[in-house]
Amino acid sequence: MELNIKLAEWVGFKWIDKVAPISPTEFQIGFWQKDNQNYLPEDIEFTNSLDACFKNLEPELRKRGWHYELLSWNGDMHKAIIIKPTKTWAKIMSEAIAETASLAFCGALEKLIDKEAK
Repeated sequence: MELNIKLAEWVGFKWIDKVAPISPTEFQIGFWQKDNQNYLPEDIEFTNSLDACFKNLEPELRKRGWHYELLSWNGDMHKAIIIKPTKTWAKIMSEAIAETASLAFCGALEKLIDKEAK
């Protein structure tokens, strides 16, 4: 499953396989929906947009009690670490290194989702 789709479904987006108007003269075949709002496929491009990650993924992460760190790594890479705070320390739940901050964040989150599924 493509990572953006996996993350979208994790936060509650549903794919609607219908035609939807996006302007008076344009239509989109299929769209994402969450909380009765419609979104175009490019709205869930989490791996390419840290803004999309913070708007949609980060609130769910915090809601579940996890925190994260994003770091510059080895000059031109980025590292994301997802942690679960406890009373005395924080346990590292997952981490990922990638070329962009958004891809590192998504990669760490994917590892966490996969752990939850087991």
